[in-house]
Parts: sequence; C-alpha cells; structure tokens
Amino acid sequence: MTTDRRPSGVVRALLMMALGSAAVGCFAAVGPSIGYVPSAHQMTMGWEVSAASFAFGQSHAVGGSAPAAAASGSRRWIHRTYLVWEPRAGTFPGLTFDKPGSSAFAIGGGGATIGARWDTATDGLGPARAALLVGGWGGGAYVLSGSAQAACDADLRATFSLAVGFRGGEFYLTPKVGVLNVPEFCLD
Repeated sequence: MTTDRRPSGVVRALLMMALGSAAVGCFAAVGPSIGYVPSAHQMTMGWEVSAASFAFGQSHAVGGSAPAAAASGSRRWIHRTYLVWEPRAGTFPGLTFDKPGSSAFAIGGGGATIGARWDTATDGLGPARAALLVGGWGGGAYVLSGSAQAACDADLRATFSLAVGFRGGEFYLTPKVGVLNVPEFCLD
C-alpha cells in the first residue's frame, strides 16, 4: 500500500502565501534548531529558514523514544515539519558596537508564532498528521556595517541572530545567518 505524501491544496496555498510575502520582505536567514520537549524529556534537532515574518523548518527527535503525544490525542512524533507566521515587535536600530561612525547595529524583539505542523508518527501508520502550531519567541540580531551613501540608498547586509522560544510543546534555540535589506534613512 502506498501513501500519497503530496501537499494538500491548503498546504500549497500556505506555501504560496509564505513565498509571496517573503518575496516582498527585506529579511532572510537560515540556521540549525536545537530543542527540548519537556513532556518526553527528549532532545530535538533540525533546521529553519526565515523570510520576512514567515518561517519553515523541520525538527527531528534525537535518540531514545519520540516526543510524547499531545493532550489533543495526536500520536507520538519523530519528525515534524512546520510553516508559521511570526508577527513581531522590537527595537529600532541604534545600538552601535563598532568604531565611531560605523553603521553596524543590534536589534531585538519578540512575538507570537502561529501556523501549521505536520507530525510523522513513530508507528509509521498513515500520512503525516496536520495540526495547529502556536507559541512565542524572543531574540536579537547583530547587523554588520553597510555601504549605502545616499539617504534613499538601501543596503543588503549580513546578519547574525539568535532566537529562543516555545512552539507545539517544544522549547527551542535557533542561531541563524542571514541578510537584511536596510534603507539608509533608518540609520540617520
């Protein structure tokens, strides 16, 4: 018996919305994800890609048994794929750490996490099960100096970020490397 693992119409629509939003956004990053599921005393490892205010990633149970089933009656999972929207609030650029006159800065903030997850169960029966994924996060980033010269120029700058949070029963830490398009008027 074969199982159809192609994304449903809803999943395709969510992916298209995320890609569309990311295309007009000004931020993109990628990095590993390290997590812990307290209900199962289980470590997880994975990866995450962020663009604009959307994130897509996977988390895998590491060693031992899989993370415990949620109270909603879902099965124990060994592999989780997720797509989330993470609206945020944070600080404005302004903290400089380099030499005087540098345009490097740090930003921080936090927000909510809402989206969908697809858990593959340890029993291997049936397709991945979809469920709502909610949580919250906080973090910060360091944005390297840029080279924009005029007030209306924009700068594509390298960033280093770190986020910590909780989503779907899992605490996580995600360091990332990325790029940020910075309009120069933000720094004046």
